[in-house]
Amino acid sequence: MDDFEGYAGDDATLSAKYMHFDSSTIALTTTHTGSGDYGLAFSYDVGAFEYSGIGKAVGQDWSSCTAVELWMQGDGSSNAVTLQIVADGAYFEHRLDLDKTSGTMVVAPFANFVAAPWDTDHKGQSLDPTRLTHVTRCNLYIGKGGERTTGTVYCDDIRAV
Repeated sequence: MDDFEGYAGDDATLSAKYMHFDSSTIALTTTHTGSGDYGLAFSYDVGAFEYSGIGKAVGQDWSSCTAVELWMQGDGSSNAVTLQIVADGAYFEHRLDLDKTSGTMVVAPFANFVAAPWDTDHKGQSLDPTRLTHVTRCNLYIGKGGERTTGTVYCDDIRAV
């Protein structure tokens, strides 16, 4: 989905490819990467709305895949990332904690994704291969989980595997 190498080091080009769901900011980083020259620095503020998010259009068939894999470095907070996949018109989510401050590869199996709690039309449904033929968006939300309301999370090499 994104390895952050294709933006020629330009933050404006990066930002134009992502939808911002609030006042979060994103930038390319050369010091926090999983591989290659660039990674993503996602700076958030969950003080006003209790969440902060970005998302990217995908338009791919992931039916032959079983998980999303990404390199991630948390900020040591008790906040969490919700990895959200929009597939065949339904919203599915998986939570990742931000308590670790060392970068590591994270695997989020599709079997562990659940329908978003507010997506009542798809309650109880699963993110199965039929739905995965029509993946339209991948979103990252950071939700408030404690007293800390601002921080920066680093991501790289986001892909379906």
